[in-house]
Amino acid sequence: IKRLIREVHRTRKTPLTERCALHGRYLHIGFMYVGNDLPTHAAIEKAMHKAVSQILQKTT
Repeated sequence: IKRLIREVHRTRKTPLTERCALHGRYLHIGFMYVGNDLPTHAAIEKAMHKAVSQILQKTT
């Protein structure tokens, strides 16, 4: 699960890094999966997209 989260974050982090670089800020972020089942790549990607969107909205 850790590897899956890392891979999805690597592909989705570009908007976050661009926003931080634009404003001269740093962002330290961590993601935690809470559940008993093994998530699919699509489920992690959907959740990561939602999380990144929420972070971008709050950092404007």
